[in-house]
Amino acid sequence: MVVNYLEKIREKYQSELIELNLSLSKALNEQRENSEIIKLLEANDDPNFESFTPRPVNSFNKIKISELKEEQKELEIRISNLKEKVESTEKEISEVSEVIRVAKECIF
Repeated sequence: MVVNYLEKIREKYQSELIELNLSLSKALNEQRENSEIIKLLEANDDPNFESFTPRPVNSFNKIKISELKEEQKELEIRISNLKEKVESTEKEISEVSEVIRVAKECIF
């Protein structure tokens, strides 16, 4: 009975770990995509053209780059938190698995 309860707890942690890994994967992909978009926008920015024109040039690109860089900072924090949660959940799974192993040994 105790072993069954512990196995349910382990299953809960395992499903939580799967969700965390999916969230982490999405956040990492989003971070990579943003980095690539920033590189493309920066490549399209021509600093020489800006020197010879009185009008604002590529203001959309500059605003978008700024927004993406701010989003990158938020993503870094979210990724760091997700990595900590993944590590903590893996530790919990390991601990519960060890308790289950010991409980099974004591029963038999």
